[in-house]
Amino acid sequence: MKRILLWTICLLILAPLVFLGYVYYEITRETSERIDRGAIDQVINSESPVYYSDGQTPIGVFFEKTHSQYIHYDHIPKTFIKALVASEDKNFFDHWGFDPKSIVRAFVANIKSGRVVQGGSTLTQQTAKNVFKREKRSYQAKIHEMFQAFLLEREYSKEEILEMYTNQFFVNGYGKGLKIAAQYFFDKDPQDLNLVEVAFIVGSVKGPNKYNPFIKKTHTEKEKARRLAKERKDYVLDKMLQQNYISRNEYAAAREEPIPFKEGRITYRLNVILDYVRNQLESDYFQKILQEQGVDNIATSGISIYTSVDRDVQSAALLSLRKHLPRMDVTLTGQAPSKTLSRWQGALKESAESNNRALPFLARVTALQHDTEDPGLCIAWENGEGCIGYDGLKSMGDAWRKGKTGPWATFKKEHVPFLLNTLTVGDLVPVQIVAVDEDSKGGNRVEKLMLSAIPELEGGVVTLHEGMISAMVGGFSNIHFNRAVDAKRQLGSIFKPIVYASALQLKWNNLDPLKNTRDIYQFEGTTYVPRPDHKPKSKTVSMAWAGANSENLATVWLLYHLTDRLNMSEFRQVVNLVGLGRKPDEAYEAYKTRIRDQLGVVVDEKALAEAAFETAKKQAETDIIFAGHENMLEDVKHLHFDLSGADSAVTEADRDLLSYDFQRLMALKNHANHKDWVDGLMPPEVLELLEHHTLELLKKLMGQEKYSLETLSKIRDFRTLVNLYFVIYLSKKIGISTHLDPVLSFPLGPNAISIMEAALAYETLLTGKTFLLGAGGSPQMVPIIKKMVDREGKILWEYVPEPKVVLPERITILTAEILRKVMERGTGKKARDVIRIFDIPLPSFGKTGTANRFTNSSFVGLIPGPDDTTGQLGIDNGYTIASYVGFDDNQPMKGDHMALYGSSGALPLWMDTAWAISKSEGFKDILQPADLAFNPLLRPAIPGKSGLHPVPVSPITGLPLKHGQKPIHPSPGPEVLTQADEGSKTWQLKREFEMDSEGQPK
Repeated sequence: MKRILLWTICLLILAPLVFLGYVYYEITRETSERIDRGAIDQVINSESPVYYSDGQTPIGVFFEKTHSQYIHYDHIPKTFIKALVASEDKNFFDHWGFDPKSIVRAFVANIKSGRVVQGGSTLTQQTAKNVFKREKRSYQAKIHEMFQAFLLEREYSKEEILEMYTNQFFVNGYGKGLKIAAQYFFDKDPQDLNLVEVAFIVGSVKGPNKYNPFIKKTHTEKEKARRLAKERKDYVLDKMLQQNYISRNEYAAAREEPIPFKEGRITYRLNVILDYVRNQLESDYFQKILQEQGVDNIATSGISIYTSVDRDVQSAALLSLRKHLPRMDVTLTGQAPSKTLSRWQGALKESAESNNRALPFLARVTALQHDTEDPGLCIAWENGEGCIGYDGLKSMGDAWRKGKTGPWATFKKEHVPFLLNTLTVGDLVPVQIVAVDEDSKGGNRVEKLMLSAIPELEGGVVTLHEGMISAMVGGFSNIHFNRAVDAKRQLGSIFKPIVYASALQLKWNNLDPLKNTRDIYQFEGTTYVPRPDHKPKSKTVSMAWAGANSENLATVWLLYHLTDRLNMSEFRQVVNLVGLGRKPDEAYEAYKTRIRDQLGVVVDEKALAEAAFETAKKQAETDIIFAGHENMLEDVKHLHFDLSGADSAVTEADRDLLSYDFQRLMALKNHANHKDWVDGLMPPEVLELLEHHTLELLKKLMGQEKYSLETLSKIRDFRTLVNLYFVIYLSKKIGISTHLDPVLSFPLGPNAISIMEAALAYETLLTGKTFLLGAGGSPQMVPIIKKMVDREGKILWEYVPEPKVVLPERITILTAEILRKVMERGTGKKARDVIRIFDIPLPSFGKTGTANRFTNSSFVGLIPGPDDTTGQLGIDNGYTIASYVGFDDNQPMKGDHMALYGSSGALPLWMDTAWAISKSEGFKDILQPADLAFNPLLRPAIPGKSGLHPVPVSPITGLPLKHGQKPIHPSPGPEVLTQADEGSKTWQLKREFEMDSEGQPK
């Protein structure tokens, strides 16, 4: 028995020792190749390449060796060493690589939480984890890390280990180590850092993004980062004081001193795509993913990043921007290209290589050829020279003539001397290399040159495909500032389809008639009179035609009446959905205070009288008809209860609208005791009928609780507020995260958003799906990374689409129909047949936008894409493209003879990008001519699906034609796909309300 007990004890002792010995042997064997100083330095200097979607062509590299700034131990400030040891590992100089007390303490914390929340890691362990093979977080990984730290201590001195750590900790996407941190955060060399600066850097080593105010977008975020940075700085100072590394006076002074952030340049930005990828890698979403894979320090991970960016589409979008912006700028200003140089003084060089041939470069004029058969100019630059003839001058010359003379002007060879007169020998001119040919005779390279310009005008392009970014251009230079994501612009009428999609959810039909005349709209004490940007062809249009022709008046009218078709139960659901309903635990008085004092809906006798009057106009219709005034019904609908407060807000051109003031007409009738028509507008008996019905209804309303939903549902201000809140709710639901103001001009684009948000919104409007990463995704978290692979070739993470359906298919189909009509008949028809495959035009969908005063030109749209399996074109596989053009300071894009609209500014960029997509690999090769000819789109068996039918409409109004009625022109009339049943004489339009209580499609 004793012998058995003795053997058991021996086994209990020996088994763990044998296991640990085996583990130690395996780790030693595995680490032997990696512990060499050369191998460690290679890890510390790791680069992270970023690739295009082809997986082979690099976009750029993070943590480039060329930007490495290694610092040796002798040059590391002693204050930094003290701060690091005090805060991270106070026993560093006494242990053999791991601290048993810290390990036990972390083990207890992990047991309590049920997962690994503390590591108990020493500085040596942290260094080992960064320089040796990465492992996922686990207890096994901690054992590996502990043995590796021991081996590291056995091989290297404490000073060498500190040197390794100091040079490898992550700072940001472009740099690592103390030298980079000192330059980036304080624009200093390490030896010049003071105690406060050192304490911050040490405090931030495990998560610098959290404390970095430079990368935060808003003032609130920046202030939060500064507050957290101070907390980390003070934490390090506390630890230094405890270890007697600083005096009490030094401690007190440093605690009081703010962190003197001063951003220094550590490297040149490569392009906006790398910045975007870097920002995502630094986000909480990807930091969590990397940490789960054992990557605590991306700077030494050596990972490779594969993106969804298509090289050819990206190149085409960038080239389009650089081709069109100089022309547009010269056209607006009327200046010769040589006169634009002052804008970029010092930014360009007299070298074709300085910008990798991507941007214009400066060349000096050496000769002007006025009197030859091929007039032009000769130029020279560093290591190069050449001549520019008519072909190379034509683009800028044409723009220059249009800017000086008018849009009808052309630039011919006889105009070249006039352009040359703006130059003298010795002038600098911007030039671009547009092609390089091989000289067939001499075998030399012959560069084709084009006169260019340096535009002040800017712009951006972004393309999405199945939720991922396939191209993104952030400006003419495409560095430093990403205008596709970070520039907030007023994009004009691109907001109109959001109103249409809202209406389709709220029981409107895309062929419902909308009032398309001037009117006055009042909301919470303000007056708004929308104006058309073109002369309307009819007083009533369908929703589809309002979208196709970008009708301002009809769309604002629709927004004002957005919830008018809902019954009380449906209206209550919408009210609760947008947060305007009374909460279950909210007292009546509290709700009243919220609606009245916070949201501005005042329910007084005047508001109740107006509500009664609006209902009275409908109730009095029968009496008006019996009184023989049927022809007055439309005028009655046009009446307003009281326009006395609108007088000062109405311009002289719209003063006739003030005539339709019921109170004014009643005062005139009572004052003069009219027997004839009052003010020539309305018979007195019609006014009396309206007054009678109004007073009867007002009595009933006065007996109800003023802030019950039954009463509020009749108050114009409340209904308008619900309407505005719903379109804002839908906007956020489909991808617009910027705060939007609830204003009646909403459809015309007074709210400024990025074109990335616009692209996300249109992708969702047309597909019904969202793809953003993380909870509460933002324009900074649109999927762009396809996968991440470690240095051993193992996939760390791979993107798996998890689209969220947020709109019913019916809504997306009908919205697509409106946007298709924009391209076929409306403001986007310039691009109608541009995209062709096998000479068959592809259908496209989109909307132009022109901001007030021509401050922005925008276009957002989609071309369908082929399904990889079936080869069929479809919207779900489509490419959403958003583009804009505008000055950074929002000055109007209006010259003496030209102005830029959505169709003349942003649309050319959109067309070039769409054309490049149609020519890209994986697009044309999948399609078959027969498929395009016999089934050119869209979704399977659309006609008849869910009651959807193509309905003949008037080409003027877009309203349904009666059976047998033909349009007033010889060509076949247009048709609109809509939800309708075929009746005996006309189509019966159908409408649906299909949202659950949380606003999701049923």
